[in-house]
Amino acid sequence: MKHQRFIFLRLLVLAGTTLITGCTASMQKSTSAWLAQSATDQIHVQSLDPQARLYVDGRFIGKGSGTAIVTRDRPATLRADKDGCATAFEDTGSEFNPKSIRDYTDGSPPLAILSDGLGVSRDVGKTDPLTYTVTPICPSASSPPV
Repeated sequence: MKHQRFIFLRLLVLAGTTLITGCTASMQKSTSAWLAQSATDQIHVQSLDPQARLYVDGRFIGKGSGTAIVTRDRPATLRADKDGCATAFEDTGSEFNPKSIRDYTDGSPPLAILSDGLGVSRDVGKTDPLTYTVTPICPSASSPPV
């Protein structure tokens, strides 16, 4: 009888451990996917010259204007090119939201979910501003071409 209790107790502990571990792994996957989705921003890049070719981190996004998805807390390099003109560069900025504690959860899904449940903002390190104007520097008619 004692032996059966011991086996039952071990099975109960094993089942509980498996259940807790499985739930934690599932929660980590869903939270990681959600965090990856919220870690980007869409920016709009425009030029005063409608013929300027615009790039974000080396990727062509359009002529005259375009949009791109950038990663938060990592500056993206914007570039405007036009034949016969000097290339213009600019980096994106970011804004820290001191009301958010999401960055301090250190990847812990329960803390991230708790901070969301309390209504804490996800906008830590969001890209700011979301619209940029980058125009190549073209010589005037009286200057020699660049």
